[in-house]
Amino acid sequence: YNATCTVNLNSLSVSPQSTKDNLNALNSAGWEISAHGFNHEDPVAFLNNHTSQELLDQEILPNIAEITGYGYPVYSFAYPYGSQNDTTDALLAPYFRTLRATNFGTVNVNESAAYYKWDNARLVYGVEIDDLSGASLESIQYGIDDAIKYGYVLVLYGHTITPNVPGPYQTSTSKLESILNYTSQKGGKFYHMGDLGNSSWVQPTNVTANFTVSTDSVKVGESVTFVDHSVNQNSELLDFGDGSNSTTANVNHIYTTPGTYTATLTVTNGFSSQSMTKTITVVTGYKGGIALSWDDTGNIDPCYENIQVFNKYNATCTVNLNSLSVSPQSTKDNLNALNSAGWEISAHGLNHEDPVAFLNSHTSQEWLDQEILPNIAEITDYDYPVYSFAYPYGSQNDTTDALLAP
Repeated sequence: YNATCTVNLNSLSVSPQSTKDNLNALNSAGWEISAHGFNHEDPVAFLNNHTSQELLDQEILPNIAEITGYGYPVYSFAYPYGSQNDTTDALLAPYFRTLRATNFGTVNVNESAAYYKWDNARLVYGVEIDDLSGASLESIQYGIDDAIKYGYVLVLYGHTITPNVPGPYQTSTSKLESILNYTSQKGGKFYHMGDLGNSSWVQPTNVTANFTVSTDSVKVGESVTFVDHSVNQNSELLDFGDGSNSTTANVNHIYTTPGTYTATLTVTNGFSSQSMTKTITVVTGYKGGIALSWDDTGNIDPCYENIQVFNKYNATCTVNLNSLSVSPQSTKDNLNALNSAGWEISAHGLNHEDPVAFLNSHTSQEWLDQEILPNIAEITDYDYPVYSFAYPYGSQNDTTDALLAP
């Protein structure tokens, strides 16, 4: 019969791939794919407990976005349960050319309001053709006669097509074919819901999220310039990935902590929404590497004996000293050679006492006077500046840290 129809969809997310493939085949054969509420909520009942924006955000816009995401344009909407009022009609008007409600309790189809009369009415009423709906095949045929006679479109809808009809919301294949055959034999045309409705309606344009960054690798404290190239949006939110955001994507931003951040721009226009991400790497500004130190005065000579290995890689280290007083002059000469080669000379406690254990039986001042200050004095007497201290045995606590901080 060369008949094509409209399929009104809820969420496709739980549908198997075979169903999605079948839907694509229907569309390729000329069928219209349209919206029916993302979660099939009763719109009027929903608005009794939710805002208008929540209805759009939870039921309408995700429904449109999912369908258009599969490449199917959306022109019409079938109200779940046929439930609508002036408020829902006004809310949905910008998003659909046609809104289909239900002409409940139809017995005599030709006396119903289920005709589109090419009057640009966005809201149309449909008659259910399911076998247990109350509209007989004969009544539907009378309705088709009037549609063809006056040049109207009779709006019909069904649910599940099945050879047998054990319950409600099912259309038998025999009744379906009788309707198609009768329409064809009478010279009628098969329309989509998107062919009806308000002809002056302009389909909203999808948004496109797009932005650039001046650099995707930046030092802490340096600015990254974001430039917006999105189209068709009326609102946007740029999440920098560091806990801060901006309501415009034309902005400069400074990252204060090293790390890898995902900047996400989300743009919307009340009809569609899209996001785009870019990765920003923030570094300290210093060259990465290692800090290698050698503990105890007794390791001066082994370090010097291997100086060629270090020199081969332009590597210099730190030597942490205890008392030099018992060291031979050759060790002191080797230490000086290391320092001349760029090595750091630092402190490690004059007598290599465990700091925490020492403070269990001595005062803080005794530790400074016996372990720290003589250690610094001896090293600086050899003209080596002292910048760091290596805890003997790695033993420390908040008290030792506070004592050595100056």
